[in-house]
Amino acid sequence: MDLPKHKDPWVNGIPMEFFHEMWQEVEKDIKNLLHETFQEGNMHKKLKVCLQSLIPEPRDLSLIINYRPILVLGSTYMIASKTLVNRL
Repeated sequence: MDLPKHKDPWVNGIPMEFFHEMWQEVEKDIKNLLHETFQEGNMHKKLKVCLQSLIPEPRDLSLIINYRPILVLGSTYMIASKTLVNRL
């Protein structure tokens, strides 16, 4: 898996190191989950949860344009996204 290591845990609290280290144990479950998602054409709502935050730019913070939004996604969502990108 070519996913980032050594980052803070994702929104679901599971760091990517877990998936790197435990891939043999979780691979079947993750693949079944992704297969089900692709067959149904809809991802379970718990997998689509994200945290949204605004990061301030080093400018006048009284203006909203000086903030940039970021989303923190779940690690399973990131695996699904990476899988799709690799297939395109």
